[in-house]
Formats: sequence, structure tokens, C-alpha cells
Amino acid sequence: MLIAPALLASLALAEPASAPQEAHAPLMTQQELHEALARVAAEHSELASVIAVGRSRAGREIEGLSIHAGERTSGRPAILLVADVDGPYVWTSTLALEEARALLEGYATDERAKKLLDTTTIYVIPRADPDAAEARFATPLFEQWASGAGVDNDRDGRLGEDPPADVDGDGFVTQIRVANPEGEWIEDPTDPRALVKADPKKGQRGKWKLWTEGRDLDRDEKIAEDSELDGTVNQNFPQGWRELDPRAGRFATDEPPARALCDFLLLHKDVSLVVTYGAQDNLVEKQKTIGDGRQRTKRMPPEGTIDSDGELYAEIGKRYKKITESKAKGDNDAHGSFQAWCELQRGLWTLNIAGWSMPLDEAAPKKEGAAE
Repeated sequence: MLIAPALLASLALAEPASAPQEAHAPLMTQQELHEALARVAAEHSELASVIAVGRSRAGREIEGLSIHAGERTSGRPAILLVADVDGPYVWTSTLALEEARALLEGYATDERAKKLLDTTTIYVIPRADPDAAEARFATPLFEQWASGAGVDNDRDGRLGEDPPADVDGDGFVTQIRVANPEGEWIEDPTDPRALVKADPKKGQRGKWKLWTEGRDLDRDEKIAEDSELDGTVNQNFPQGWRELDPRAGRFATDEPPARALCDFLLLHKDVSLVVTYGAQDNLVEKQKTIGDGRQRTKRMPPEGTIDSDGELYAEIGKRYKKITESKAKGDNDAHGSFQAWCELQRGLWTLNIAGWSMPLDEAAPKKEGAAE
């Protein structure tokens, strides 16, 4: 892959003035985000404008900002920042919006921001999956990843007749562990209240199954196994799309947000770099690489990033970790993901940032009498 010199310059990250400060990113509903985008564009009308990207299955607008100084001349590169392509990651919308605001406010005083906007167009799409994101504000609270039409998961001829439910009325749809020798979960060695998937390669055998809270409405002795929604936007892109997985949708780009993002990138050929805020990461953890001479295919998971690309990703990741001190680990199942499609089918540099992950990396407690 090639990357424009201007984009490389924009990635020459400066030393942090001080240690990163913790900040709380307020969650914004779809309406609040719509108003915030309009407000930012109005406050910086000479640099920013609101752009329409598409609509979700439920008819919610997918909007963004186009940010640039001066004329968009031929050959001018662009960076696309996409947040919340994974519905439950609602807080990433605020991060993307605040990043856009910081660039716009810094244009007059920060030489780096001015140089970037004078030479590069920035597209910001802060909420790529508005339907799943809006579920975050519904009651009862439930981590809803899907926004697409359901399928008959239990093959009883009915669709979505046995969804998760708030059985105890506490306002949350939670999970319960059930002892089962066929389960795939074990206790986390650092905290037995949490579960992690057993790794057969390490000789681990599962002992628990996880059930989502619900009722056996169809009386098939299975709990909450047939949800009203199955299709997940970030598993619905063409690269590595899993045909027989209900979460992948009926066909690639069946989900309107997935199709809208594909159309946007196919139309905006000036995009040379894609940055995502969500569940995936390729900066904190070093990527697997393969020889430059090997041909990558559309198979998933891919064998790895070619060595020459991997070296640059590693350098960017090194600078990112130095500035942010981030140790967040991403969920890098790239089957049908927007990130994999951008990199492997569009040939675009794609930087994936998982801004936060559950801190479960503490060392297991030592047993009594163990050597220090």
C-alpha cells in the first residue's frame, strides 16, 4: 500500500505535555448527536459542513462532518474517521466529535492543526450504527450489537419469538453462568467472578455455559435463543463475510449502514487513511506479519499484514502507546468487518483504536509457599 507524504506528516505525533488525564465522554442520543454536529458546523462554517452518509434500517440518519481549509484540489488526500461501527461503543461517538472540534478550534492557533487542514480533508462519521447505539438509551438496559432483521435461530418456523427479557424487573438484561461439562467458559484466574473462554491449546476445558436472561416463551427448553434482531453491522461487510452466521446478515452489505459506508468510500476516492474508534485494535498489540512476496487472499482470518506494512503499523503503534499509555486490547475478530474491508479490499491504511477495554490483565495471585 502507498500512503501520501502529507498523511505521514500528520502521523508524526508530538511528545505529550503531561500524563494523559482521565476524562468521561458523555453518551449522546441520536438527536443530541445530530444537534451537536449541526452546532459544530455552524460555529466553524468556514472549515466544516455536515454531510449525509446514509440511513439506518430504522430510518435514522448517518451523518458526518467534512473538514478542510481552502479548496479541495485534485490529488489532495483525505482521512476518514469512523466511530461506533460497533453499536454498544456509544462513547466513541463523543471521542470522534471532540476530535473534530479540537482540530477546528486549533486551526487558528496550532500550527500542526493548520498544516493538516490546509493540506488534507478530514471526514468524521461519529456514529456508523445508529440503531444499535440508540438501544443503549432504551429500557431495560441490554448490550445490543444487532440491528438487522432476525432469522429463525432455533428453526421452529417462527422469527424472534424468544428474545432476551428482564425477568426480575431490575431494569437490566443480564447473564447467568450454568455449570455444564460442555460449556466453553472457565473462571478468570485473577477474579473468579469473571469468566474467560477456555483455551484447548493450553489444556483448558470449559465448565460453564452463559445464558442470557429471558424466558422460554416457545417452550423448547432453551432460554432467549431466538432474538428479534441478529444482523450486526460490523460483521456485514464483504471481506471475510460468514454466510451461515446469523450475525453476518442475509448477504454482505444487507445492513444499510454497511452499504452506506461502502458507498461513501467508493465515492470518496481521496481517502488514503481510515481511522476507527471501536472494538478493534491494531496499534497496542503488534500485528502478525507475512513476507512481502506472499499474496493475501479474501480468506479469513487473513494470514497477516505484509512485512513492509507491518513495520509502519508497528512504528505508528509505538508512538500511539507512548502518547496515550494505552493498554487496551481489541476484539480483533475481523470476519465481515469494516476495518478488514477497508484494508484488504480497498487497499487503505487502517488504524483501529480500541480506546478502552476491561482491565483483566493482572497477574494471577501466587499460591502460598510459591517462590517470589
